[in-house]
Amino acid sequence: MESWSLVVPLHDNQGKAFEEEVIHKIKGKIIDRFSGMTAVNVVGSWKGGQQVFEDKNIMLLIDVPSKDSAETSEYFLNLKLELMKELAQEKIYVTKVGEKSELITANEFLQELGFEVPSDQPQAFSQANIEKLVSKSEIAKNRLTYKTIRTAWGTGIDLLT
Repeated sequence: MESWSLVVPLHDNQGKAFEEEVIHKIKGKIIDRFSGMTAVNVVGSWKGGQQVFEDKNIMLLIDVPSKDSAETSEYFLNLKLELMKELAQEKIYVTKVGEKSELITANEFLQELGFEVPSDQPQAFSQANIEKLVSKSEIAKNRLTYKTIRTAWGTGIDLLT
């Protein structure tokens, strides 16, 4: 068996509670697919600028036969993307419990690095390009220490100042 965790926000970005029916529908999808799950109330805190925000969520814990691992990963990735859109969220956490694995989109990865990627923009990079970027991270880090004298975009930029 493998265990999965899905964190579902109970409020929208303005603090208004989602209709109870919306949350029941999400739970129902999981129960229809995997025949069971456990829901736990959780509170998340995060800092944006100088302000600390607190979110009320439910964490859904789902046990799945490990023989279905690839299919299960695909299911949760699709569910994550669907919930991000339906609930108008920039982030929905889906993790495979017991591993350091999170289902994350390329845009989420870029946003975590500080890139401004609109949430309605199609994926900026493919998974293959993200993997290439990660594999070349040492080169990128070293290259960013160079002073740029001239760029294709116009004037030179010193990335370290």
